[in-house]
Amino acid sequence: MKLNIYFCKWDTYFSNAIRMITGDEWSHVGIGYEIEQSKHEIWEALNEGFIHSTYGFNPEFMEIHTINLPNLSIKQFRDNIVKYEGKGYDWISIINILCMLTIKKPLINIKGQRRLICSEAVALVLKDLGIVSLGEVFKKDEDYITPQEIYNYFQSK
Repeated sequence: MKLNIYFCKWDTYFSNAIRMITGDEWSHVGIGYEIEQSKHEIWEALNEGFIHSTYGFNPEFMEIHTINLPNLSIKQFRDNIVKYEGKGYDWISIINILCMLTIKKPLINIKGQRRLICSEAVALVLKDLGIVSLGEVFKKDEDYITPQEIYNYFQSK
């Protein structure tokens, strides 16, 4: 299968605020695959939690990095990712990332997979599939990995 990592920079208040505060180009990331030309199945963490969506590709706000995985089927991918579906959005991790940018430590040290942010979810799926452990690469918990760090990692490959 061809697994896609979707990097997004929506023109919304929240996305623009994240990019302004962090100085990063990318404020959101999802994972999935193309189901037909320019139509994509994407799993992502949003306000409503970790959900499955269908999108058309918009090059103005999105960039795709494709990983060719000939030994992974769509069924295997879906069987793996289903365990994260429905988990709530982790606002504490967002606050902690902002604190780490400013005061170099988390405000509330609560970690784990009880709730997810977009980049944490993508990092966990990549780890579960045996593609890469971004926590080990960046020497930090997946809760604190940003979309820009994932983008930079794949750009360097």
